[in-house]
Amino acid sequence: MLNQDVQTDLPTENAGKTVGKKYTLIIGALSLLLIIILLLIIFLPRLIRNNNILTSELSPTPSSLPLPSPIISPIIPTSPPTPVPQPGDIIIDGIAVNNFKKNAVRITENGNTILDENTQYEIIFNEAEQKLILVLRGENFENSQSSAESRLLELLGIDELNVCRLFVEEQIPTSVNNEYAGQVFPLSYCEDV
Repeated sequence: MLNQDVQTDLPTENAGKTVGKKYTLIIGALSLLLIIILLLIIFLPRLIRNNNILTSELSPTPSSLPLPSPIISPIIPTSPPTPVPQPGDIIIDGIAVNNFKKNAVRITENGNTILDENTQYEIIFNEAEQKLILVLRGENFENSQSSAESRLLELLGIDELNVCRLFVEEQIPTSVNNEYAGQVFPLSYCEDV
């Protein structure tokens, strides 16, 4: 009787070993397949970009079309066109402007340049911050603003779009008797840019 029990146990152990080998083989194959898929996901886009694999074969256009020629000019087109620096110009934030320092009203102790001043406005260049400040003093905000903005364009020698690329703000002192006293604004023509 003992022998029969042993014989029935042996086939069961062999069946368990066979099933265990099958699971190990399946898990190994799935792991290998997963590694291959991950490698394809990682490296295939690089191969396609670098070697034009697949894209040249799938391209519907003939390869005899001319390629666009490179830009030969050293000037990079921008919108608006960046002013070309002239001898004596000052560069502020990459924009060439007239040298307003040679005709400045005065240069303050802290290095600020007063470009122009009158009862309606004062135009200041803050050297440390590379910022232009229009201090609007007139009681009629719109008139002071219009006069100061026109004078700024004249002093800098550039157009409105290029002035908008600079760091410029309009300040209304609290001492001014109008509804905007104590506030800071961008240039009127730069609000939509």
